[in-house]
Amino acid sequence: MQQRLNLKQFHKRSLGALLLDQGLVAGLGNYLRSEILFYAQLPPNVRPFDLSREQLKTLADCIIGVTRQAYQTAGVTNREAWVAQAKAAGEPRRQWRFAVFERAGLECHRCGSVIERKMVGSRRLYLCPNCQSA
Repeated sequence: MQQRLNLKQFHKRSLGALLLDQGLVAGLGNYLRSEILFYAQLPPNVRPFDLSREQLKTLADCIIGVTRQAYQTAGVTNREAWVAQAKAAGEPRRQWRFAVFERAGLECHRCGSVIERKMVGSRRLYLCPNCQSA
């Protein structure tokens, strides 16, 4: 995955757009894009070219790990402890199953900041402005 991110056709594109490019990884969709960027703690406007080796490794691991978890759990990308917390707060499934996607206006599980919704590449993207600051 790290090698693919460093390929000439990908390495200078913003992650917000790149993660929807089926040429990079087939099957990634809008909700996975938001979740991957959250877990990698990266904003959507950075490019693979801008990342340190450690950040690139983290991103590659998140692309694989979050996608695998979503496949194995019927779309749940959130951590078990955060799911329990969200259920206890009365959040519906469409919110508790995710760390950030569909959670605009709610608190970030990690830091408590308010999750934001933005339009990136004509598609909605959810992020934590604190955890994913540039």
